[in-house]
Amino acid sequence: MKRDSRFELLRIVSMFLIILFHFEYFGEAWRMDKANSLLNQIILSSYLPFGKIGVYLFIMITGYFVGTKSYQIKKSLSKAFIIWGETIFYSILLFLVIVLFGLMSFSFKNFIAACLPFITNQYWFVSAYIMLLILIPFINLAVKQLTKKQLTYLIIVVSFFGWWIIE
Repeated sequence: MKRDSRFELLRIVSMFLIILFHFEYFGEAWRMDKANSLLNQIILSSYLPFGKIGVYLFIMITGYFVGTKSYQIKKSLSKAFIIWGETIFYSILLFLVIVLFGLMSFSFKNFIAACLPFITNQYWFVSAYIMLLILIPFINLAVKQLTKKQLTYLIIVVSFFGWWIIE
């Protein structure tokens, strides 16, 4: 399939929204001290919803591209395994760089967490994305069997419960 620049732009926008969320969520402590008014605190907290919007966009883009294809279980597992391996590689590499630069002292517990990022819930999104990749062949088969009315109902129900559980 030829790349569509509109989807690439939307993917970039979703990543930017996720970065804004992380900017607010993980950098909150040092900025809140500087927020000397209620208005400043409201402005600083306004970045939080962007992360959810970015994640939803990213997943919808993935669903758009894989929803029309017929994925074999073997191909799906292969893609999931590649992402799993890359995540472990970069997790260990990042841990070693942080230790070498003296930003964290080496501990066996932290090293194990870097080696097993999925078991220790270090990267929840990558874990969820790998689960989605593994389930895509089954999801596509199930969706093909549904009527348009049933699919609409399923989308509404899943969206409601997804929103309710996350909130």
